[in-house]
Amino acid sequence: PEREQRVKWLYPILQDDFSIYTLKGEPGASTLEQALKLHMLGANGGAANAIAAQRYGLTHIEFTSSDDTNGRKLMTGRIDGWIASQSAVKFFLQLHALPSDSFIKGVKLSDYQAWVAASPATDPAIIAQWQKTLADMQRDGTLTRLASKYRVKLLNSYQGQQSMK
Repeated sequence: PEREQRVKWLYPILQDDFSIYTLKGEPGASTLEQALKLHMLGANGGAANAIAAQRYGLTHIEFTSSDDTNGRKLMTGRIDGWIASQSAVKFFLQLHALPSDSFIKGVKLSDYQAWVAASPATDPAIIAQWQKTLADMQRDGTLTRLASKYRVKLLNSYQGQQSMK
């Protein structure tokens, strides 16, 4: 909400959620009560995952600047849980050639959408170019290939869409 007046929202790209992930075989966080008992959680400083956690009273958070750092900390036992999107976790596992069941998805804290946004002062012609490019990427399958490569779920509005507003 605090960004509503500072950016021009163009179009949503993907949907996901923020949940707490724990290391397989370690104490889990399938409920908020279990998550509150974990000693230390990892999140990106100032990011939506940290904001979501704090709304639920999760205050034992060690902030970093990257999902990769949080994943590495979880793998080495430096944190007990990682507040992350499913796409970030899947990408981490793929990047480090780890088994897909290395982490256990716990309690969902919030839904998440990623959008393409611009400055309110952006030239309408530039915005039109971006919208055309996205429509072209959808039409030729590039958007679907990128979503598959990075293991993200496109918003339904972009699956099979033939034109942009």
